Amino acid sequence: STTLFRPPYISESSPLSRAEFRSIATAQELGYITIGISNNGRDWTFEDKDDVTGETIYRNGKSIADEILSKLDLMQGNAILLHDGPSGRERTVEALPLLIKTLKERGFKFVTTHELLGTDRSTIMPDVG
Repeated sequence: STTLFRPPYISESSPLSRAEFRSIATAQELGYITIGISNNGRDWTFEDKDDVTGETIYRNGKSIADEILSKLDLMQGNAILLHDGPSGRERTVEALPLLIKTLKERGFKFVTTHELLGTDRSTIMPDVG
């Protein structure tokens, strides 16, 4: 069990609508800690359109990693959303080594959520038994 909550379908780190705010407020009332995201890797999309030519561009691990890194370059946050299924996961798996290598080279440090929050693991993952 966990006390962490990431609002579904919210691709911004702050709520943009009353309904989004309500889901976060309800989770907080129930004792959950809301974890927002600020860098959506959009790894669930299989293709994009080129802004200049309008041609279809098929996304792969490198294009996912490049998009995430470009958002970091623009200082658009560092909580990255990636998905683990049900389909198309191989592109996400392909992106991870590229991201990890580049982010480490840039001085980023990977930590668990409880480390980021400055608390111990049992606070966010309490025993249920």
